[in-house]
Amino acid sequence: MASNTASAASLRRIMQQQLTTGKSLIVLAQLAERAIIAGDTAKLEALEPQQRMLLEQQIQQETARQKLTAEIAALLKIDRAPTLTELLPRLPRSEAEPLALLRTDILKTQRRMEKLNRSNALLLENALEFVRFSLNAITTAALKPARYGVNMARLSAPAFYIDSKA
Repeated sequence: MASNTASAASLRRIMQQQLTTGKSLIVLAQLAERAIIAGDTAKLEALEPQQRMLLEQQIQQETARQKLTAEIAALLKIDRAPTLTELLPRLPRSEAEPLALLRTDILKTQRRMEKLNRSNALLLENALEFVRFSLNAITTAALKPARYGVNMARLSAPAFYIDSKA
């Protein structure tokens, strides 16, 4: 049982790391949201490497968590790697309760992160749509010949063009 306790403690540590990483990602997503709203592309670009690094950490932590879960399952003579929800009832209460609390916190953090990501994606889509609309409006206005004081019969082409794909 001592090995089981050590594995549960290791699992708790890795889950605490996952929670910390998730909360750090939330902070970066909030900063990205502010940068998107402010139109601060430099800030967005500066946040991207930090987000990528934390995502890579989160992937490594999840791999470690799955490995520890499989080890605990083997100690408990469970044939396959169970989910944490399936594993918790088989652990002593003193080990299961902190893991259950961490699981709840991680899920809350994940839901918050998903909400922020959806919001940021929508903000970026709206910004892109506004740019498209603006370019279309400018291009349409630029391509219309002037109507005041111009002999329309002699005007063959607009005086300038704006590349709408720029």
